[in-house]
Amino acid sequence: MAFKVYVDSPILKDRELFLKPLSGADSEISSIRSIDPDFIDTSFAQACLQNCMDNHSSECGKTDDSVLRYRPQIFLLDLHDHCLVSASVEDEFVALSYVWGPAVSTFECRKDTLVRLLEKGCLNDQSFFSVPPLISAAMEFTQQMKKRYLWVDRYCIVQDDDQHKHEQVMAMGVVYARACLTIILADGDARTGLTGLGKYGTAQPRNRNIFHGTNNSPILYGLRYHSIPADCSWVKRGWTFQEQMFSRRMAIFIEGKFVFRCRTSSQEDFEIDSQ
Repeated sequence: MAFKVYVDSPILKDRELFLKPLSGADSEISSIRSIDPDFIDTSFAQACLQNCMDNHSSECGKTDDSVLRYRPQIFLLDLHDHCLVSASVEDEFVALSYVWGPAVSTFECRKDTLVRLLEKGCLNDQSFFSVPPLISAAMEFTQQMKKRYLWVDRYCIVQDDDQHKHEQVMAMGVVYARACLTIILADGDARTGLTGLGKYGTAQPRNRNIFHGTNNSPILYGLRYHSIPADCSWVKRGWTFQEQMFSRRMAIFIEGKFVFRCRTSSQEDFEIDSQ
């Protein structure tokens, strides 16, 4: 059982307190904390990821051996040296699953941009590495998760190299299976960023919870996360079924909410329902 309490205090103005009994393996995550209704608590997201990596290795750390039969070299965005690097699927990295949507940027990894992409610092050159809001948000979120490498198909596959592209498409399963975390934008596209992620999210704040007031005290009912709607743009994309099936851990951004899901638990930035 969990409770959410709205406190009429100038210190906690427009903020909520989340209360949950301290019991079970995830009690350190579910302790009382101040929640900003407009922005996602990335420290909570990082704690969910770390908790899973520390305590769910027997389930969430496994990768089907049949998936790992094909282990090609891949490219990753290095967010420390700010460039593209050659890597292995055995390295620790985050992957992005999304819908591109209408063209907002024509930049991609091609034969004529690959050499520059491999140069340290090139990702900081906006005149060269011009990307839509979602990519900037995914890069920022990956860093906040304390991870160095990010895989994004548009920038980690040489788009006009047919042989490389074929090899990487064949490796999609192992990429998502080996990613330590998959960031999923379930609604929206590359133009919309990640709602609730501060300056890298959309201009519109995430949906607030619903307040029900009485004469003496205001009561807050939280918005519960259910399954991803079947009509959302991400579900309609052909590749996303494979990406979701292979991913061991998912950071899902949907309707202004953040949901962390792994093979053993599902945790929201507002509610925790660990198994």
